[in-house]
Amino acid sequence: MKRKGYITLVIIIGLVLIILLSMFFFFRNRKQTNIIKDDGITNSQITPLVSFIEQCLKTTSYDAIKSLGSQGRLYSNYYLKSQTDKIAYFYYKGDGFFPTKIGVVEEEVSRYVKENIGACLDYSSFAYDIRDEKGKMKLTTGFNSDNMEVLLNYPVYVKIGNKEVLLSEFRASTKVRFIPIYELSKEIYIKTKDNPDWIDIEFLSSQPYKIKLVRVSDDTLIYEITDNRDGLEREDFVYRFAVK
Repeated sequence: MKRKGYITLVIIIGLVLIILLSMFFFFRNRKQTNIIKDDGITNSQITPLVSFIEQCLKTTSYDAIKSLGSQGRLYSNYYLKSQTDKIAYFYYKGDGFFPTKIGVVEEEVSRYVKENIGACLDYSSFAYDIRDEKGKMKLTTGFNSDNMEVLLNYPVYVKIGNKEVLLSEFRASTKVRFIPIYELSKEIYIKTKDNPDWIDIEFLSSQPYKIKLVRVSDDTLIYEITDNRDGLEREDFVYRFAVK
């Protein structure tokens, strides 16, 4: 029994040593073929690429909030089709489709940016080797009182000579006062849901925005809310939605 137990112990120790040695050689070979980060590459060499990606992120984020304003939502199954846009119905024949949680809007912005950012991620003007993994992109959007911030996690490997560095986190901020317009739109939606014939001119005219009502038909209205105090960067921010 003692000899059998001794043999079992030797086998276990041998297996552990084999596993440890395998892990050692795996990570050693991985380090030799794919240097994830190397201090030999300076910030001055990388900064132009980081700035390029973040500018691309900012441009696409701007397009997202601009489209959100003209449509009410970026992705909606219930919308009024105009000549240029699909304006989301927030109330349609007794049903409500307003995104009552701001997180829903943030997720739609993230989805839009992820689907469209590839149009400007062209690295052909850079002299060094760049390898990216667009399939691993992860985006997080957050609205604050006077801006929208987008965080992009996106693996970009840069090789200069025999050195390679991994870039993975990029940020962009867009000046937009979306939150107060979102809250006002929610209030209009709630009042309309409670009373589909609701239109309170006194209430609407008391708001700090220019509010335009477009009568499409007897039972269909488009609300157009404009923040003309540099609401989006240095432009007016226009937010539209429909009710029926």
